[in-house]
Amino acid sequence: MALAAMTTGQLVMIGTTSTAPLYLHDQGHQATVIGLSVSIHLGGMYVASPLSGWLCDRFGRLPMIGLGGAVLLVALAIAGLAPGSASGLVMFGLFLNGIGWNLAFVSGSALLTDALSPEDGDPVMAIHALTEGGVDLAIESVGSAAVVRQAFDAIAPGGRAVAVGLTRYAEEVSVPLVSLLLDKSLRGSIHGSADPGRDFPKLFALAARGALRLEEMAGPDYPLEKVNDAFEALASGRAVRPRVVLEPALARATEEKA
Repeated sequence: MALAAMTTGQLVMIGTTSTAPLYLHDQGHQATVIGLSVSIHLGGMYVASPLSGWLCDRFGRLPMIGLGGAVLLVALAIAGLAPGSASGLVMFGLFLNGIGWNLAFVSGSALLTDALSPEDGDPVMAIHALTEGGVDLAIESVGSAAVVRQAFDAIAPGGRAVAVGLTRYAEEVSVPLVSLLLDKSLRGSIHGSADPGRDFPKLFALAARGALRLEEMAGPDYPLEKVNDAFEALASGRAVRPRVVLEPALARATEEKA
């Protein structure tokens, strides 16, 4: 349940966030509006962290997972049905998308952390045994200070641990100073550490010049009844990012164009 909640929330969040800027751009909105919408979405993702943690402790993990899913559905409805000219509604939908993701991910992370047992063995020792000294890169995505420390302990000298999971605001992690002297590093990352105001205009300019072949990176579109064909195309490598659409007319038009 914990992994399903985190995975589903992540997929919904990424799907909405990756398509909304392109949608706004296609509707003629400037890069400033697009950057603002992404920033508002990021704010929604993290501003609710203290509240999400308190709600998980107060009402339980599973009810908050359900609440996060409900908020995500509302966000999808608003962002998906809002006309392209209504940038404010799209931004509001993206903000709710971030809130819903936060609730689902924090609740799922807490549920997964509750299920972990020290009796299952020491994962750090297992990683060092398998890799003969530690890994070069460890990515923590659970949202637990204890797992961040485990990720750091699992890297070899010269390695890097990256925390991407969302934790409660007050959580802290400490590492031995001698590990830093061995050139180990610990850092965090949000959305690949991208700066929407700086990076999005550059990406749009590259796409306009044809330097980014976006059409080859998305599609083809499949109607819902051909969802198995979409998975087969993805698994075989015939399609990089096949899409399943609910509008049959749109899918047929794409197939005829291809």
